[in-house]
Amino acid sequence: MIGVFQQSGISVLGSMINKGLTALIEKKLVGAGAVEHIELDKQQRNIQVTLLLEGETESVRICLEGYRLETKDGRTHIAFERIITSRRWLSMLLHEYGQGMSFPVPSKYASMVSLILP
Repeated sequence: MIGVFQQSGISVLGSMINKGLTALIEKKLVGAGAVEHIELDKQQRNIQVTLLLEGETESVRICLEGYRLETKDGRTHIAFERIITSRRWLSMLLHEYGQGMSFPVPSKYASMVSLILP
């Protein structure tokens, strides 16, 4: 019986993490689209996101590979080794102009993100 509670506890935690990540991404996408699906692989340090962007009929898949947390100027940032998308042109632009990009984590979420994405 304990195993069932532990399993559902893991499911609940995973669901909470997905909801939190979805909320963070959707806050940045206001008016531009919505998150359809998000998946976090902590072992591989990858985040896969499926977005439906305004004006598009097909979803865009984005794989954020090799995430890491960094501290810059006293703020937490998340950076990725590589970003691959289901749109070749977008992947090429990110490869060309997005190298070394990192994104600031809102300070109210920094401690939570540090726990979720160690």
